[in-house]
Amino acid sequence: MLPTVLLAIMGPYPMAYEGGNTRDDFKSLVKATRSVRAELYEIPDLVKTVGQTNAYNAAWRSKHRGIHAMRCKAVDVARAEGWDYLFIVENDVTFPLDTLDKLLARGKDHIVPRHEFPDFPIIRAMVYNPVAPIGATGLWQIDWCGYPATLYRMEAFKDVEPMFVGGGEGFDYARWHEAGIETWMDLDVEAVNLRLAA
Repeated sequence: MLPTVLLAIMGPYPMAYEGGNTRDDFKSLVKATRSVRAELYEIPDLVKTVGQTNAYNAAWRSKHRGIHAMRCKAVDVARAEGWDYLFIVENDVTFPLDTLDKLLARGKDHIVPRHEFPDFPIIRAMVYNPVAPIGATGLWQIDWCGYPATLYRMEAFKDVEPMFVGGGEGFDYARWHEAGIETWMDLDVEAVNLRLAA
């Protein structure tokens, strides 16, 4: 029997780009995956405040509480339904069709694809740490990473409650490391971010 992966999309807002949209890309990824049984789950939009935001106002805090709640909702569903893996993705990311097969083949409890920002390449140095040398390949151990796309093996996180505490990636990653979970990036699998975070 194949392992199972719940591909959880952050909200009902596919991003259109020339030639397609991310929702169709996610459906194609699920269909093309061979090593596991994958299924899409659209995380309900739990962000209550929208519009102009920054770190110093209530709108920003409300938005990030909602984003945190959405990730926690995906975890609740994955645990309640007994999924082996949870792959949380944001709406503005695209992947090669073999992404899940390649990430799963690495055998890691926590792994992210290499994040690329074609229109803003300098941003790559700001979304994970330590930054891999230019041209590096294979697995790269990371201290933390942004959340555009992350694969979790649920059994490894069974005693981590809650899985997400909010406040930024560093807080979550620190707790996972304390629980003995190593965090990795697959430099050979590229996730393309189509938009910068506001």
